[in-house]
Amino acid sequence: MKEQSAGIIQEKVTEICNLIPAFERELDMRPKKTIITKDYCKYVFKNGSYFDVVAASEKSRGKRRHGGVMEECVGIDGEILNEVILPIMNVSRTCADGVTRPKEVLNKSQIYITTAGYKSSFSYDKLIQILIWSLVSPKNAIVLGGSYRIPVLMGLLDAGFIRDLKMDGTFNEASFGREYKKVDLYSLNIMNCWKTLRAA
Repeated sequence: MKEQSAGIIQEKVTEICNLIPAFERELDMRPKKTIITKDYCKYVFKNGSYFDVVAASEKSRGKRRHGGVMEECVGIDGEILNEVILPIMNVSRTCADGVTRPKEVLNKSQIYITTAGYKSSFSYDKLIQILIWSLVSPKNAIVLGGSYRIPVLMGLLDAGFIRDLKMDGTFNEASFGREYKKVDLYSLNIMNCWKTLRAA
């Protein structure tokens, strides 16, 4: 899992640097600053801020960060998340003037990114919880979903690839739905939550 996260971060940072060269110039690439290995990476900026990979395991207990992105959280153990990972993010960032600003968006921010999971999973329960928060407190939470249609429209995914998947003799509609039609899978649950909240 940590190796996968490191690979994803490296790929995305390279993509951003290609799109926005100024971003790359902000990275401190001196030895022992930015560190990139097979299963770990830490990107340090010239202003001293950084982001890195933290394993979703007991080994991360006691570390401190200001916020976090939980990548492929469909595979994260709920107990580890609640008891180890979320407590890591309990420290507010100190600004350049030495002051802590409680309302800063970064402080304790949590971003969950994943492919669709199953109803019996922790990540599904977390999705419903954040969905309810987004309805009750829309300034503090949001749920976004997407299907294959947007990347096809923007030229990031080949429509022929999707067509070939559907025509494959081993095509599994449930698996395709989890990987490529997330909006369709979540829409019914969103409507059910909305109806429940309105009735309460």
